[in-house]
Amino acid sequence: GIAERLATSQTDRRESVSSAARSMQGETEKAASSGEVSTGDSDGISPVAQKWMSRNGLSAAQLSAVFSLGGDEIDLIAKSVPGKSKREKMRHVILLKGVAAYLGSGAARVSHQQVKETCVHYGAFDSPNFAKHLKDFAAEVSGTKESGYTLTARGLASATSLVKQMTQGE
Repeated sequence: GIAERLATSQTDRRESVSSAARSMQGETEKAASSGEVSTGDSDGISPVAQKWMSRNGLSAAQLSAVFSLGGDEIDLIAKSVPGKSKREKMRHVILLKGVAAYLGSGAARVSHQQVKETCVHYGAFDSPNFAKHLKDFAAEVSGTKESGYTLTARGLASATSLVKQMTQGE
């Protein structure tokens, strides 16, 4: 019936988004599932994100200052998010939440609710300008309130720079 078709359609869409996210990073599903970079102690980090860490010289120890590794769900736990304005902090929250999702699942995708809650937590939620700021970040973040937000290749590159800045205390 309709319910099965909808469920299949959503699953197919999720799979295609995950596949697109991996291919954006130049990873193939084969490489991601082969576990080439398995460290034995992966702290729940997806194989595709382990490759990203390796390429960018980031260790789990460094990342644990910003993200909760080793649990069921990897999340942003930094004491603060850099930024001089709510707009800048909001951008950084979205980039960092995308990295947290990428570390856990291999797809840099977060829900609107997760972004909103985290923005509120870090004093980065600017309700009247939220949608406008999101449009301004279109080169780095795609998606909608309904579908959630996914970091683009450029967004992941920006997030990588931000993570390096936060973990190396620059």
